[in-house]
Amino acid sequence: MKSPLRGQNIEEFGTRFPDMSNVYDQVLTNKNYEEAKKENLPIKKGVYLQAPGPNFESKSEVRAFNF
Repeated sequence: MKSPLRGQNIEEFGTRFPDMSNVYDQVLTNKNYEEAKKENLPIKKGVYLQAPGPNFESKSEVRAFNF
């Protein structure tokens, strides 16, 4: 599957690279963490990463992505 951010820009679709640094509601996120803690549920924070495929990542790419 190709990334929608690749290729020619189509102006009527709007912003090509929207700001994704604060996409989740912080109040709801905090509530989720509080509820998980009450129930002793493990929660991990992370970052999604997309690499162009369809090949598997090499060991060196996995090391580079594992920051």
